[in-house]
Amino acid sequence: MTDRRCFTNHADDPNTADDNAFTVAHRDILPGEELTADYRPWEPAAAGGAVRPDARSG
Repeated sequence: MTDRRCFTNHADDPNTADDNAFTVAHRDILPGEELTADYRPWEPAAAGGAVRPDARSG
């Protein structure tokens, strides 16, 4: 399986979301609009070390 997240940019209000093993549209995405995701659940450094409380494990 190829990780296609390299084609997305970070956004605090992303247009995609992870649904288990898939990335799905979180809202309508216009033709030509970049794909965005919230990196904070996977890479805390993307948010200056902050992690959303719901993304923490344990």
